[in-house]
Amino acid sequence: MDINELSGAEEFIASIEAKAVRKCEELKSEAEKRSRSELKSAKKSAERQTKIRISDGKLLLSGQIGRKNAELASEERAVFFAEREKVRSEIFESVEKKVGSFTQSPQYADFILDSAKRISEIARGEQVDFLMRKEDLPLAETIRSACPGCTVSATDEITAGGLVGVVEAKSLRIDDSLDRRLADELERFCERGLEQ
Repeated sequence: MDINELSGAEEFIASIEAKAVRKCEELKSEAEKRSRSELKSAKKSAERQTKIRISDGKLLLSGQIGRKNAELASEERAVFFAEREKVRSEIFESVEKKVGSFTQSPQYADFILDSAKRISEIARGEQVDFLMRKEDLPLAETIRSACPGCTVSATDEITAGGLVGVVEAKSLRIDDSLDRRLADELERFCERGLEQ
């Protein structure tokens, strides 16, 4: 074997080795590029997923806060209404006792007579049928004397006192009872409570 032949073989091998090194470098460079691209894509995907989780977490937390606020507001309203009902009950129990005392006083007869006269004025000469509590029937003659032509009868619909006048000719019902007055006051009390 000749030296030239050996040198040609070495060159050939060196050339193959150089190609192999270049190919390895190319493959390595390509793998690094692919790896960087995949890493960048994975990072973006992870960031998107994190943002979604944060957003979902904020929505969940916002919903929980909203529910808690609604629960607290509902509890506050319940306490307010319970307190208002307690006050209303105490006030109106006291008022009902005072009304009960009033209906036993001499001034009550004057009140009934004034009520009968007001109702008769509204009726303008038409017959009035007065309704009152059974306990108040002893005042019936006084009403008949003040309002000629009227009738007076007992009803269970009036419990606190006062009169209701029915004018059939005008299809008119005039409620001047203490029951209605108390109901009106209770309604105003409740309305004022709601406004505050």
